[in-house]
Amino acid sequence: MDQFERVLTSGKARFLDDSRYRENALKIFFKTHKRRPMSVCDVVLRQIIEDVNVRVEALLTFNEKDFSDVCRSRRVQIL
Repeated sequence: MDQFERVLTSGKARFLDDSRYRENALKIFFKTHKRRPMSVCDVVLRQIIEDVNVRVEALLTFNEKDFSDVCRSRRVQIL
């Protein structure tokens, strides 16, 4: 956690307003939750990764399976 805190406070991390993704995330969640259970938060993250206007180099997650497809297609490294 100390290292994570250093990254966040280093000035190199960019904080992104996710409000434009939230409403759509709920729609996706309710459409897909039975065949692909995923949290609304994960749906928001997937949308951010899919957005070609947002530069994402890496994703730190314990749940690689929910992101492997989108990260592979956008060449985002999973840590």
